[in-house]
Amino acid sequence: MSAPTTRCTEGLTADNAALVLIDHQTGIMPLGVQGVPPVQMRNNAVSLAKAARLHNLPTVLTGSAADGPNGPLRSEITDLLPGVPRRRTRQ
Repeated sequence: MSAPTTRCTEGLTADNAALVLIDHQTGIMPLGVQGVPPVQMRNNAVSLAKAARLHNLPTVLTGSAADGPNGPLRSEITDLLPGVPRRRTRQ
């Protein structure tokens, strides 16, 4: 028996979607990820933040303690999204 498939026919909108940017902090982003140079990773995150602002997309920023080794959230992102909720996790 195969699992039923569902099809999403409704496009994404600010009413049915949200953006969560996780750990875009000054101490983490310079490290990059495998296969993505740090500058490209930063540019991608900034582009997502700009798109979220342009489309009034609900957005949440998360990160660990700003005074820890990961540092504060990147200002390029927080400056684009003033008033966006920010959630901190403990290290």
